Amino acid sequence: MKKSGEGVRKVLFAACWLVAWQLASIVLRGKIGLPGPIETVRSMIALAGGAGFAGNVMRSFGRIVSGFVLGSAVGLALALAARRITVIGDILSPLMKVLGTLPAATLVTVLLACGGSGSYAFLICFLTALAALYTAVGDGLSAVDPKLSEMADVFRIPQASRIRYVTMPGVFPVLAQAAGSAMGLCWKCGVAAEVIAAAVGSVGAGLAEGAAKHAPEEVLAYTVAVTVLSLICEKLIVLILKVVGRANKWIDVPQETAEEA
Repeated sequence: MKKSGEGVRKVLFAACWLVAWQLASIVLRGKIGLPGPIETVRSMIALAGGAGFAGNVMRSFGRIVSGFVLGSAVGLALALAARRITVIGDILSPLMKVLGTLPAATLVTVLLACGGSGSYAFLICFLTALAALYTAVGDGLSAVDPKLSEMADVFRIPQASRIRYVTMPGVFPVLAQAAGSAMGLCWKCGVAAEVIAAAVGSVGAGLAEGAAKHAPEEVLAYTVAVTVLSLICEKLIVLILKVVGRANKWIDVPQETAEEA
């Protein structure tokens, strides 16, 4: 009952914001031409009737999600390697700090200035997920009870079993929380990279085209589509990790993350 009550409250608050948005669009229409939710939905339906909108969204989805998956896998592997071999951690530490603080716009601009080519969104998402998961897994590894590691050394537990029964129970809660946040960040950075690089056949291209035509309803239609996809991806990755954690009897997903799922 409590969860259903919270769900009703969230729906009511969301409805209040939609009403406020519609009222703001009516009041400000003559000044800044802000479209309301009704106009935005109409624009989405109109755009969805053509191949361009769906194609742009799906291509961006593929670049962003593939960049996130590969970056997460590499970040996890590098964090485990850095834990075992100190010099690897020393070498990677400055790079990860730079990647964790460098704005996506700056990196894309540098690549453009250098004449780089290719999928900027994929590269940005790869580096974003890499830095986020590397840092999160490193923090989780530092939190692992050293006595458990010593016991694993004494009993000469195989590496695969050590990772499953000693390492992952300490790393998993941090990993699960960071993965959802990293996915949302990848969507933000990926779409920003597409806009800056004027990537053809992408959400960024649709946003830039809508802005060039002074069609705010098209811009908001793409924005709504990206927001919905981002939220779905975040929820899905948290749910997957939650199921994996329970199946392996690791420490459960943190309460706040579990509630989001």
